[in-house]
Amino acid sequence: MPTAVQQGGSGGGAGGGLANIVEDLTPQLGADLDVNSFSIVGFEFNEGFYNENGHELLLFTAPASPINYIEIAVSAVGDGVTVVARGDDTDVDLQLFAKGAGLVKALNSFDVAGNITLTGTVDGEDIQTLKAESEFCFFADAAESDL
Repeated sequence: MPTAVQQGGSGGGAGGGLANIVEDLTPQLGADLDVNSFSIVGFEFNEGFYNENGHELLLFTAPASPINYIEIAVSAVGDGVTVVARGDDTDVDLQLFAKGAGLVKALNSFDVAGNITLTGTVDGEDIQTLKAESEFCFFADAAESDL
């Protein structure tokens, strides 16, 4: 592991460097970072990415021994990007949560290629009650932005 770096200059000469690379508390990249088939490790609980003002952009949290994770895949022309639940468990849910009274919204078309399980309420009425009274009909209206 390198213990000294040279700052500026065109090589040769002495001085101006750090005695130990760990002394640089604000390292900056001068170009793209290529991890050469390695991973970036070291995120601890509630660590992540922040903007220049110190505000959270993305935080990572994990239990003591995580076995499930998400995979985000980019796409070629004509294909959609994907977010997939992966891991060692046979069945891994993908959960989205809004904060407080906030909503999880689909702002464009929402296609389902499987079953939908609904729980909770619709306009204050319990879904199971509505289903039992045969008054329940689920539909999406393009003008309705909070479904």
